[in-house]
Amino acid sequence: MVIKIDIDMTTIQTYGRYNEETSIGQWGYKITYDDGTVKINRGSHKTSSSDLMELTAVSKAIDNFGIYSSFKIFVESEYVKDIVEQIKNDDKTVFKEKHYITIQKIHSTIFCKTLMIEIEILPNTTKL
Repeated sequence: MVIKIDIDMTTIQTYGRYNEETSIGQWGYKITYDDGTVKINRGSHKTSSSDLMELTAVSKAIDNFGIYSSFKIFVESEYVKDIVEQIKNDDKTVFKEKHYITIQKIHSTIFCKTLMIEIEILPNTTKL
């Protein structure tokens, strides 16, 4: 369910989960384009944290966009919101984070494609 959609703006919802018992993480995203078209994708793999899974969801979602795209992205964690904000502001300290490779990919995609991103936190009650 999309909590908030701005008129004439594509929105992305992401999620990331980690199950300590199975050591498997899950990621997913839902893109709602400004024309109402919806694209959903998800995956899983062995991982170490839900933060990495949510960063993976962001990375895979923004790969869907061409140069000069504009969208709003809704994430579940303050950690991921802060990382994306640091990337947008070209803050180089972001590369000292533990998920460096995924962060580098997001950074490259944002700046190579000149993506315009707004980012907000999803309420905990929202489900994809």
